[in-house]
Amino acid sequence: MAILGSVAPAVIVTLSGIITNGIGILFHQQGDKALQHMELQTLNLRSDMRSERDSTRAIELMDNVDDSRLRDQLRTAVILRLADAPVQSFMAQTRVDLTVGNATSDSVSDQAANGLVP
Repeated sequence: MAILGSVAPAVIVTLSGIITNGIGILFHQQGDKALQHMELQTLNLRSDMRSERDSTRAIELMDNVDDSRLRDQLRTAVILRLADAPVQSFMAQTRVDLTVGNATSDSVSDQAANGLVP
């Protein structure tokens, strides 16, 4: 009986240590998940801020274009981009000859051959 009396406190201390460590591990895992979520939110916020800054700059630059036809095409392209629509198909259908200011229909390959697009 004397042996049982000296083992019981050791078992209690060991079990309390195991429980404390288990709870600590759970808190650590929860903290890691929260940190990963915060990192994802920060990346999304940076992306949104960059997109907003680029859109604002594009609109400012667009307002400085004197040719109304070109300005309208640029506005359309910006709207399509903000709507996540394909801008390439629009740009392939219509191009503006910057030297003359006339809008004409050409394919992108024709524009590239003329040196208008890279």
